Amino acid sequence: LRLEGRAGSRLAKDPPIDQLTLGEARLQLHLEKHASAAELKFVTTTDFLYDSQGDTSGVDLQRGTGLIDLRQAYIGMKPVDAIALRLGRQITTWGTGDLLFINHLFPKEWQTFLLGRHVEYLKAPSDAARVDISAGKVSDNVVFSPQFDPDRFITGERLVYFNGTTLQDAGTPLDTDIPDELFSDMEVAGRLRAAVSSFEVALYGYNGFWKSPMGFDPMSSRATFPALTVLGGSLRGPILGTLLSLEGGYYSSNDDSDGTDPFVPNSEIRGLIGLERAFGAVFTMSVQGYLERLESYDDYLASQPATAAVRDENRVVVTARTSFDWSREQLRASVFMFYSPTDEDAYLRQTIHWGIGRFTAIDLGANLFFGRNNTTFFGQHQKNANVYGALRFTL
Repeated sequence: LRLEGRAGSRLAKDPPIDQLTLGEARLQLHLEKHASAAELKFVTTTDFLYDSQGDTSGVDLQRGTGLIDLRQAYIGMKPVDAIALRLGRQITTWGTGDLLFINHLFPKEWQTFLLGRHVEYLKAPSDAARVDISAGKVSDNVVFSPQFDPDRFITGERLVYFNGTTLQDAGTPLDTDIPDELFSDMEVAGRLRAAVSSFEVALYGYNGFWKSPMGFDPMSSRATFPALTVLGGSLRGPILGTLLSLEGGYYSSNDDSDGTDPFVPNSEIRGLIGLERAFGAVFTMSVQGYLERLESYDDYLASQPATAAVRDENRVVVTARTSFDWSREQLRASVFMFYSPTDEDAYLRQTIHWGIGRFTAIDLGANLFFGRNNTTFFGQHQKNANVYGALRFTL
Protein backbone atom coordinates (compact mmCIF):
# COMPACT_ATOMS: atom_id res chain seq x y z
CA LEU A 1 0.00 0.00 0.00
CA ARG A 2 1.23 3.48 -0.86
CA LEU A 3 -0.52 6.81 -0.34
CA GLU A 4 0.84 9.93 -1.97
CA GLY A 5 -0.06 13.58 -2.32
CA ARG A 6 1.75 15.53 -5.07
CA ALA A 7 1.58 19.17 -6.20
CA GLY A 8 3.42 21.09 -8.89
CA SER A 9 3.50 24.58 -10.34
CA ARG A 10 4.56 26.01 -13.66
CA LEU A 11 7.34 28.60 -13.31
CA ALA A 12 6.07 30.87 -16.08
CA LYS A 13 2.91 32.91 -15.62
CA ASP A 14 1.44 32.84 -19.09
CA PRO A 15 -2.38 33.03 -19.23
CA PRO A 16 -4.45 31.21 -20.32
CA ILE A 17 -2.09 28.34 -19.43
CA ASP A 18 -2.92 26.95 -15.98
CA GLN A 19 -0.23 27.73 -13.40
CA LEU A 20 -0.88 24.49 -11.48
CA THR A 21 0.62 21.44 -13.22
CA LEU A 22 -0.05 18.81 -10.52
CA GLY A 23 -2.58 18.58 -7.74
CA GLU A 24 -3.37 14.98 -6.94
CA ALA A 25 -3.80 12.28 -4.35
CA ARG A 26 -2.89 8.69 -5.28
CA LEU A 27 -3.50 5.38 -3.50
CA GLN A 28 -1.63 2.38 -4.89
CA LEU A 29 -2.57 -1.18 -3.92
CA HIS A 30 -0.25 -4.04 -4.86
CA LEU A 31 -1.48 -7.61 -4.41
CA GLU A 32 0.52 -10.76 -5.15
CA LYS A 33 -0.66 -14.33 -4.61
CA HIS A 34 1.56 -17.39 -5.11
CA ALA A 35 0.58 -21.02 -5.66
CA SER A 36 3.02 -23.91 -5.56
CA ALA A 37 1.82 -25.61 -8.74
CA ALA A 38 4.03 -24.56 -11.69
CA GLU A 39 5.16 -21.59 -9.59
CA LEU A 40 1.85 -19.90 -10.38
CA LYS A 41 1.38 -16.30 -9.26
CA PHE A 42 -1.28 -13.61 -9.63
CA VAL A 43 -0.15 -9.97 -9.54
CA THR A 44 -2.17 -6.74 -9.59
CA THR A 45 -1.08 -3.15 -9.07
CA THR A 46 -3.88 -0.59 -9.11
CA ASP A 47 -3.69 3.18 -8.61
CA PHE A 48 -6.75 5.07 -7.40
CA LEU A 49 -6.26 8.69 -8.38
CA TYR A 50 -7.82 12.06 -7.66
CA ASP A 51 -6.29 14.53 -10.10
CA SER A 52 -7.51 18.12 -9.88
CA GLN A 53 -5.88 18.95 -13.24
CA GLY A 54 -6.91 15.84 -15.16
CA ASP A 55 -10.01 14.26 -16.62
CA THR A 56 -11.81 12.32 -13.87
CA SER A 57 -15.07 11.83 -15.80
CA GLY A 58 -14.24 8.23 -16.76
CA VAL A 59 -11.56 5.59 -16.89
CA ASP A 60 -9.23 5.24 -19.87
CA LEU A 61 -6.84 2.36 -19.16
CA GLN A 62 -4.84 2.97 -22.33
CA ARG A 63 -4.06 6.61 -21.46
CA GLY A 64 -4.00 6.04 -17.70
CA THR A 65 -6.53 8.80 -17.03
CA GLY A 66 -9.56 8.82 -14.78
CA LEU A 67 -10.09 7.56 -11.26
CA ILE A 68 -8.34 4.19 -11.81
CA ASP A 69 -5.04 3.35 -13.49
CA LEU A 70 -4.48 -0.41 -13.70
CA ARG A 71 -0.67 -0.73 -13.72
CA GLN A 72 -0.40 -4.53 -13.57
CA ALA A 73 -2.81 -7.46 -13.75
CA TYR A 74 -1.14 -10.66 -14.93
CA ILE A 75 -0.77 -14.37 -14.33
CA GLY A 76 2.78 -15.73 -14.20
CA MET A 77 3.92 -19.35 -14.25
CA LYS A 78 6.94 -21.62 -14.84
CA PRO A 79 5.73 -24.87 -16.43
CA VAL A 80 9.38 -26.04 -16.53
CA ASP A 81 12.57 -24.59 -15.04
CA ALA A 82 13.78 -23.11 -18.32
CA ILE A 83 10.51 -21.41 -19.35
CA ALA A 84 8.57 -18.61 -17.65
CA LEU A 85 5.25 -17.26 -18.94
CA ARG A 86 3.43 -14.05 -18.10
CA LEU A 87 -0.02 -13.16 -19.46
CA GLY A 88 -1.92 -9.92 -18.92
CA ARG A 89 -1.20 -6.25 -18.18
CA GLN A 90 2.48 -5.84 -17.35
CA ILE A 91 5.41 -3.45 -17.47
CA THR A 92 8.38 -4.63 -19.53
CA THR A 93 11.79 -2.98 -19.74
CA TRP A 94 15.11 -3.68 -21.46
CA GLY A 95 17.99 -1.81 -23.06
CA THR A 96 21.01 -0.04 -21.55
CA GLY A 97 20.24 3.70 -21.78
CA ASP A 98 19.62 5.95 -18.79
CA LEU A 99 16.44 7.88 -19.74
CA LEU A 100 17.44 7.36 -23.39
CA PHE A 101 15.66 4.55 -25.22
CA ILE A 102 16.58 2.80 -28.46
CA ASN A 103 15.45 -0.84 -28.28
CA HIS A 104 12.98 -0.29 -25.44
CA LEU A 105 9.89 -0.21 -27.66
CA PHE A 106 7.36 -0.53 -24.84
CA PRO A 107 4.94 2.23 -23.78
CA LYS A 108 6.31 5.22 -21.93
CA GLU A 109 4.40 7.93 -20.11
CA TRP A 110 6.01 11.15 -21.31
CA GLN A 111 3.42 13.58 -19.97
CA THR A 112 3.67 12.15 -16.47
CA PHE A 113 7.47 12.29 -16.61
CA LEU A 114 7.59 15.96 -17.62
CA LEU A 115 4.94 16.97 -15.06
CA GLY A 116 7.02 15.64 -12.16
CA ARG A 117 5.40 12.36 -11.15
CA HIS A 118 7.65 9.64 -9.73
CA VAL A 119 10.08 8.23 -12.31
CA GLU A 120 8.51 4.74 -11.95
CA TYR A 121 5.54 6.09 -13.93
CA LEU A 122 7.72 6.74 -16.98
CA LYS A 123 7.27 3.05 -17.88
CA ALA A 124 3.64 2.47 -18.84
CA PRO A 125 1.90 -0.93 -18.96
CA SER A 126 1.03 -3.00 -22.01
CA ASP A 127 -1.44 -5.85 -22.47
CA ALA A 128 0.76 -8.68 -23.61
CA ALA A 129 1.96 -12.26 -23.42
CA ARG A 130 5.62 -12.72 -22.47
CA VAL A 131 7.74 -15.85 -22.81
CA ASP A 132 11.20 -16.10 -21.19
CA ILE A 133 13.43 -19.04 -22.11
CA SER A 134 16.80 -19.54 -20.41
CA ALA A 135 19.61 -22.02 -21.04
CA GLY A 136 22.76 -21.44 -19.06
CA LYS A 137 24.24 -18.07 -19.96
CA VAL A 138 21.79 -17.49 -22.81
CA SER A 139 18.20 -16.27 -22.53
CA ASP A 140 15.48 -15.41 -25.01
CA ASN A 141 12.55 -13.09 -24.29
CA VAL A 142 9.53 -12.55 -26.54
CA VAL A 143 6.69 -10.11 -25.84
CA PHE A 144 3.54 -10.28 -27.99
CA SER A 145 0.87 -7.56 -27.80
CA PRO A 146 -2.27 -8.49 -29.77
CA GLN A 147 -3.25 -4.81 -29.99
CA PHE A 148 -0.97 -1.77 -30.34
CA ASP A 149 -0.07 -0.10 -27.03
CA PRO A 150 1.16 3.45 -27.79
CA ASP A 151 3.09 5.75 -25.52
CA ARG A 152 1.05 7.88 -23.18
CA PHE A 153 2.17 10.77 -25.33
CA ILE A 154 1.80 14.52 -24.86
CA THR A 155 -1.79 15.31 -25.78
CA GLY A 156 -1.75 19.08 -25.36
CA GLU A 157 -4.27 19.09 -22.53
CA ARG A 158 -1.70 19.96 -19.85
CA LEU A 159 1.57 20.70 -21.64
CA VAL A 160 2.56 23.14 -24.35
CA TYR A 161 3.96 21.32 -27.40
CA PHE A 162 5.08 21.93 -30.98
CA ASN A 163 2.79 20.19 -33.46
CA GLY A 164 5.14 20.43 -36.44
CA THR A 165 3.77 23.81 -37.52
CA THR A 166 3.05 25.98 -34.49
CA LEU A 167 3.46 25.96 -30.72
CA GLN A 168 0.22 24.71 -29.17
CA ASP A 169 -0.79 26.09 -25.77
CA ALA A 170 -1.89 23.71 -23.04
CA GLY A 171 -5.59 23.04 -23.45
CA THR A 172 -5.29 22.36 -27.20
CA PRO A 173 -5.79 18.57 -27.51
CA LEU A 174 -3.95 16.56 -30.14
CA ASP A 175 -6.26 14.66 -32.48
CA THR A 176 -4.82 11.20 -33.22
CA ASP A 177 -5.64 8.06 -35.16
CA ILE A 178 -4.34 5.15 -33.06
CA PRO A 179 -4.15 1.66 -34.65
CA ASP A 180 -6.52 -0.40 -32.50
CA GLU A 181 -7.64 -3.47 -34.47
CA LEU A 182 -7.11 -6.62 -32.41
CA PHE A 183 -4.45 -8.88 -34.02
CA SER A 184 -4.33 -6.72 -37.17
CA ASP A 185 -2.48 -3.99 -35.26
CA MET A 186 -0.29 -6.21 -33.11
CA GLU A 187 3.28 -5.77 -31.85
CA VAL A 188 6.09 -8.27 -31.33
CA ALA A 189 9.34 -7.52 -29.48
CA GLY A 190 12.19 -9.91 -28.79
CA ARG A 191 15.56 -10.01 -27.08
CA LEU A 192 18.33 -12.62 -27.26
CA ARG A 193 20.78 -12.10 -24.40
CA ALA A 194 24.05 -13.84 -23.50
CA ALA A 195 26.76 -13.47 -20.86
CA VAL A 196 30.21 -13.27 -22.47
CA SER A 197 32.94 -13.07 -19.85
CA SER A 198 31.91 -10.13 -17.65
CA PHE A 199 29.80 -8.53 -20.39
CA GLU A 200 26.13 -8.82 -21.28
CA VAL A 201 25.48 -8.90 -25.04
CA ALA A 202 21.98 -8.62 -26.48
CA LEU A 203 20.21 -8.56 -29.84
CA TYR A 204 16.76 -6.98 -30.21
CA GLY A 205 13.93 -6.97 -32.69
CA TYR A 206 10.59 -5.15 -32.87
CA ASN A 207 7.73 -5.02 -35.36
CA GLY A 208 4.80 -2.69 -34.83
CA PHE A 209 4.36 1.07 -35.00
CA TRP A 210 6.09 4.29 -33.98
CA LYS A 211 5.14 4.55 -30.30
CA SER A 212 4.28 8.26 -30.41
CA PRO A 213 2.29 10.05 -33.15
CA MET A 214 5.12 10.75 -35.61
CA GLY A 215 3.01 10.81 -38.79
CA PHE A 216 0.15 12.90 -40.14
CA ASP A 217 -2.92 12.21 -42.29
CA PRO A 218 -3.72 15.35 -44.33
CA MET A 219 -7.17 14.04 -45.27
CA SER A 220 -8.38 13.76 -41.66
CA SER A 221 -5.91 16.26 -40.14
CA ARG A 222 -5.03 13.67 -37.51
CA ALA A 223 -1.64 12.60 -36.16
CA THR A 224 -0.81 8.97 -36.97
CA PHE A 225 1.42 6.08 -35.89
CA PRO A 226 3.17 4.73 -39.00
CA ALA A 227 4.44 1.14 -39.22
CA LEU A 228 7.90 0.51 -37.77
CA THR A 229 10.46 -2.29 -37.62
CA VAL A 230 13.56 -2.03 -35.40
CA LEU A 231 16.68 -4.23 -35.27
CA GLY A 232 19.34 -3.51 -32.68
CA GLY A 233 21.96 -4.70 -30.25
CA SER A 234 23.70 -3.74 -27.02
CA LEU A 235 26.75 -4.49 -24.90
CA ARG A 236 27.19 -3.72 -21.22
CA GLY A 237 29.97 -4.50 -18.77
CA PRO A 238 32.85 -3.19 -16.61
CA ILE A 239 36.07 -1.68 -17.95
CA LEU A 240 38.72 -0.32 -15.56
CA GLY A 241 36.22 0.22 -12.76
CA THR A 242 33.73 1.95 -15.08
CA LEU A 243 30.44 0.50 -16.37
CA LEU A 244 30.37 0.75 -20.17
CA SER A 245 27.14 0.68 -22.18
CA LEU A 246 26.84 0.52 -25.97
CA GLU A 247 23.53 0.30 -27.81
CA GLY A 248 22.32 0.82 -31.36
CA GLY A 249 19.29 0.28 -33.51
CA TYR A 250 18.05 0.68 -37.09
CA TYR A 251 14.54 2.17 -37.30
CA SER A 252 12.93 1.09 -40.57
CA SER A 253 9.92 3.32 -41.31
CA ASN A 254 7.95 0.79 -43.33
CA ASP A 255 5.32 3.20 -44.69
CA ASP A 256 7.98 5.37 -46.37
CA SER A 257 10.99 3.23 -47.26
CA ASP A 258 12.41 5.79 -49.72
CA GLY A 259 11.96 8.79 -47.39
CA THR A 260 9.95 10.96 -49.80
CA ASP A 261 6.61 11.15 -47.94
CA PRO A 262 6.50 14.36 -45.87
CA PHE A 263 3.77 12.91 -43.64
CA VAL A 264 5.72 9.81 -42.54
CA PRO A 265 9.00 9.88 -40.57
CA ASN A 266 12.14 8.73 -42.39
CA SER A 267 14.09 5.67 -41.33
CA GLU A 268 16.81 6.35 -38.76
CA ILE A 269 19.98 4.97 -37.25
CA ARG A 270 20.21 5.47 -33.49
CA GLY A 271 23.12 4.79 -31.16
CA LEU A 272 24.45 5.59 -27.72
CA ILE A 273 27.51 5.11 -25.56
CA GLY A 274 27.38 5.44 -21.78
CA LEU A 275 29.89 5.43 -18.92
CA GLU A 276 29.04 5.17 -15.21
CA ARG A 277 31.39 5.20 -12.24
CA ALA A 278 30.97 5.25 -8.47
CA PHE A 279 33.29 7.39 -6.37
CA GLY A 280 33.11 5.92 -2.88
CA ALA A 281 29.81 4.85 -1.32
CA VAL A 282 27.99 8.15 -1.78
CA PHE A 283 28.72 9.73 -5.18
CA THR A 284 28.01 8.28 -8.65
CA MET A 285 28.47 9.99 -11.99
CA SER A 286 27.42 8.91 -15.48
CA VAL A 287 27.60 10.39 -18.97
CA GLN A 288 26.04 9.36 -22.28
CA GLY A 289 26.37 10.33 -25.91
CA TYR A 290 23.36 9.71 -28.16
CA LEU A 291 22.88 10.04 -31.94
CA GLU A 292 19.86 10.00 -34.26
CA ARG A 293 20.84 10.01 -37.95
CA LEU A 294 18.09 10.54 -40.50
CA GLU A 295 18.22 8.33 -43.60
CA SER A 296 17.59 9.65 -47.13
CA TYR A 297 18.13 13.20 -45.90
CA ASP A 298 18.14 14.85 -49.33
CA ASP A 299 14.80 13.22 -50.16
CA TYR A 300 13.49 14.34 -46.76
CA LEU A 301 14.47 17.97 -47.44
CA ALA A 302 12.94 17.88 -50.92
CA SER A 303 9.63 16.57 -49.54
CA GLN A 304 9.20 19.28 -46.89
CA PRO A 305 7.04 22.35 -47.53
CA ALA A 306 8.85 25.69 -47.52
CA THR A 307 7.32 26.74 -44.17
CA ALA A 308 8.18 23.50 -42.33
CA ALA A 309 10.59 23.36 -39.39
CA VAL A 310 13.01 20.82 -40.86
CA ARG A 311 15.20 18.48 -38.82
CA ASP A 312 18.96 18.29 -39.01
CA GLU A 313 20.40 15.15 -40.56
CA ASN A 314 22.05 14.33 -37.23
CA ARG A 315 20.63 15.00 -33.79
CA VAL A 316 23.16 14.65 -30.97
CA VAL A 317 22.30 14.56 -27.27
CA VAL A 318 24.77 14.46 -24.38
CA THR A 319 23.60 13.58 -20.87
CA ALA A 320 25.24 13.78 -17.46
CA ARG A 321 23.88 12.46 -14.16
CA THR A 322 25.33 13.13 -10.70
CA SER A 323 23.80 11.16 -7.84
CA PHE A 324 24.37 11.35 -4.11
CA ASP A 325 23.08 8.63 -1.78
CA TRP A 326 23.42 9.13 1.96
CA SER A 327 21.84 5.82 2.97
CA ARG A 328 22.21 6.36 6.70
CA GLU A 329 20.28 9.64 6.51
CA GLN A 330 17.83 8.18 3.93
CA LEU A 331 18.64 11.08 1.62
CA ARG A 332 19.17 10.79 -2.14
CA ALA A 333 19.76 13.63 -4.58
CA SER A 334 20.20 13.55 -8.35
CA VAL A 335 20.80 16.08 -11.12
CA PHE A 336 20.28 14.86 -14.68
CA MET A 337 21.06 17.08 -17.67
CA PHE A 338 20.20 16.56 -21.33
CA TYR A 339 21.99 18.87 -23.76
CA SER A 340 21.74 18.83 -27.55
CA PRO A 341 24.48 20.80 -29.34
CA THR A 342 22.71 20.28 -32.68
CA ASP A 343 19.26 21.48 -31.49
CA GLU A 344 20.80 24.03 -29.11
CA ASP A 345 18.43 23.09 -26.32
CA ALA A 346 18.59 21.41 -22.91
CA TYR A 347 16.55 19.78 -20.15
CA LEU A 348 17.62 19.83 -16.51
CA ARG A 349 15.91 17.38 -14.14
CA GLN A 350 16.61 17.67 -10.40
CA THR A 351 15.24 15.37 -7.68
CA ILE A 352 15.62 15.01 -3.91
CA HIS A 353 14.25 12.08 -1.91
CA TRP A 354 14.25 12.25 1.88
CA GLY A 355 13.01 9.33 3.96
CA ILE A 356 11.48 10.43 7.25
CA GLY A 357 11.36 7.45 9.54
CA ARG A 358 10.36 4.02 8.28
CA PHE A 359 7.18 4.70 6.31
CA THR A 360 7.21 8.35 5.18
CA ALA A 361 9.20 10.20 2.52
CA ILE A 362 9.31 13.62 0.88
CA ASP A 363 10.15 14.13 -2.80
CA LEU A 364 11.13 17.50 -4.26
CA GLY A 365 12.10 18.26 -7.82
CA ALA A 366 12.20 20.56 -10.83
CA ASN A 367 11.95 20.18 -14.61
CA LEU A 368 13.70 23.05 -16.42
CA PHE A 369 13.85 23.51 -20.20
CA PHE A 370 16.02 25.76 -22.35
CA GLY A 371 16.29 26.36 -26.08
CA ARG A 372 16.93 28.88 -28.81
CA ASN A 373 13.82 27.76 -30.70
CA ASN A 374 10.43 26.44 -29.64
CA THR A 375 10.48 23.92 -32.50
CA THR A 376 13.15 21.63 -31.02
CA PHE A 377 12.71 18.55 -28.82
CA PHE A 378 13.38 20.29 -25.48
CA GLY A 379 12.89 23.88 -26.62
CA GLN A 380 9.16 23.32 -27.19
CA HIS A 381 8.71 22.72 -23.45
CA GLN A 382 10.11 26.00 -22.10
CA LYS A 383 6.66 27.14 -20.95
CA ASN A 384 6.28 23.76 -19.19
CA ALA A 385 9.17 24.36 -16.75
CA ASN A 386 7.90 23.38 -13.30
CA VAL A 387 8.70 22.59 -9.68
CA TYR A 388 6.93 19.94 -7.62
CA GLY A 389 6.78 18.25 -4.23
CA ALA A 390 5.26 15.07 -2.83
CA LEU A 391 4.57 13.38 0.50
CA ARG A 392 4.53 9.56 0.36
CA PHE A 393 3.41 7.03 2.95
CA THR A 394 4.28 3.37 2.27
CA LEU A 395 3.36 0.17 4.12
